[in-house]
Amino acid sequence: MAEGLSKPFGRSSLLDESPIRDAGAIPITEWTSQQPPPGPVAVRSRMSKYRNSQTKVPELRPAEAEFALDMFQRAFPQNPTEEGLLIRRWEMIAGLFGSGEAANQLVEGEPAILREEMRKIQTCVHYVKLKMGEEAAMEMFMTCPYLLTKRGNTLRETIDALLNVLGSKDRLKDLLMKYPGLAHVPTGHFYGGLGDVIAVAGSPEAAYEVTKEARERVVKSPYGCLVPQCYPALVAILGGIEQAHAALDREPTIMRHYAKNMFPMVLRLRELLGKDLAQKVMNEAPYLLIAEDKVKHGHEEAINVRQVQVGFRTLNHYFGREEALRMVEERPELMTLGHSLRTVARYAERKLGSKEAVRDNFEGVLRRTGLMDHLKYKKAPRPRQGYWSYAKKHQIKKRIFAPWTAASNKLGRDTPIIGQWNPHPMDDEAYEDEDEDEDGVADSALQEEVTKDDRSDGTLPFSIPTFEKQE
Repeated sequence: MAEGLSKPFGRSSLLDESPIRDAGAIPITEWTSQQPPPGPVAVRSRMSKYRNSQTKVPELRPAEAEFALDMFQRAFPQNPTEEGLLIRRWEMIAGLFGSGEAANQLVEGEPAILREEMRKIQTCVHYVKLKMGEEAAMEMFMTCPYLLTKRGNTLRETIDALLNVLGSKDRLKDLLMKYPGLAHVPTGHFYGGLGDVIAVAGSPEAAYEVTKEARERVVKSPYGCLVPQCYPALVAILGGIEQAHAALDREPTIMRHYAKNMFPMVLRLRELLGKDLAQKVMNEAPYLLIAEDKVKHGHEEAINVRQVQVGFRTLNHYFGREEALRMVEERPELMTLGHSLRTVARYAERKLGSKEAVRDNFEGVLRRTGLMDHLKYKKAPRPRQGYWSYAKKHQIKKRIFAPWTAASNKLGRDTPIIGQWNPHPMDDEAYEDEDEDEDGVADSALQEEVTKDDRSDGTLPFSIPTFEKQE
């Protein structure tokens, strides 16, 4: 722990008048830094005189603030914010959370909170306490300090919308601590999304029928009619409220997207597979509805839709339509391979001599070229590398590309696409047995390799809550 952490605040009129001593202290027992406390940074211009922001009277610098200032300087060495303003922000955080140790713990977990304006942090803390309760709010902030960088005015509506879906504050607390990005979910009135529901269902009568149960729940909810903007359309796309909550159990980050971004994928799947099979595939693989591939110019979902189309047409070319539909129904993640699957299939056809050889040894081709291992990454729950924050921005890996793509070429994007070709024989029994044993531990092994902040058990309690009608 830093040298000044155990000492009391310096004698200061500003600190004597602040609510630090009167506020209820948070029970923080034996807090120790996760890394050795850094010393003063030479490039930081330390203030020789610290003055009260109101009376302009010289005061002693708070000794406990040195640790937070050094952590901030190391995280943002080029930040031009004056040191006096950083100290006042630190004092404000210490006043909100009851002690200087709590402020240092928050800054160590997320140094970016000292970049935010004081009014923004106060508004965020105020609305979270108002909606979730003081104890739950403090637990959320101490566990995930990144939440303090969110806008409080947006949280005021987001919390009500998420409670209408989750039905419990305990569930919402666990969800926001694991996925703080859901604090800024686009919201909308449930009945305002019926236009999207009609577009998906095909007629007002079908839209009325598919959203009947969800509509009755929202009417009885004590939190109003606000829901995530995509929620009504998601119920219609997946065929009911139970299917929608099962998809949110698998992929909670769906709620961050707008319904209009899901429609191109829904339309393409219905054209390729038919309406019934497309709905079944989206229930089995809800990550298809997440538009995560971003391009500099154009729509976010453009790459995803094109990949799915190319992947299905490749299966159709080598297996025929009936067999391709059966394979997609059992393993919808095969369509996400897209151009990689087409390139690998063409290479294997030249390597093995015929299209029939590729069809008969399809699983072996996937193993040899590394696509079998990449399928585990495709199926992993989002965010597959953990949520982004300022403190973790250097830990997040870059986008992981599939083998046999231009982006994964070691010689550059402009060179001919060349990938691996595993020398193991396809008919090796030991190799096949090893692959069969991987299925049981694929998800857990991927979680340890790709992300440390994802779900430990792969599920969240997204059961459908019930509300009693308010009189």
